[in-house]
Amino acid sequence: HGIAHDEVELALRRHATSKIKNQADLFRIRTLGFRGEALPSIASVSVLTLLTAVDGASHGTKLVARGGEVEEVVPATNPVGTKVCVEDLFFNTPA
Repeated sequence: HGIAHDEVELALRRHATSKIKNQADLFRIRTLGFRGEALPSIASVSVLTLLTAVDGASHGTKLVARGGEVEEVVPATNPVGTKVCVEDLFFNTPA
């Protein structure tokens, strides 16, 4: 549960995954879907804060993105798992 600090920015990169490290991994995939689009799409039209921590890590991570651009990635104290907060939805989208 949670996202490792060194992989947290992948959550906002379109079509990115941490599940495939080499060609052989393509044959081990057991899930299908378009999960790689949801967070980048929401982040592109909002201020998105992602708090995450993995079990056994010395600290969690806080990522803040505005309009799809990562503004901040810093260590944070938070429980294991991931929490996403979306603010100012559609702030950069004309009415």
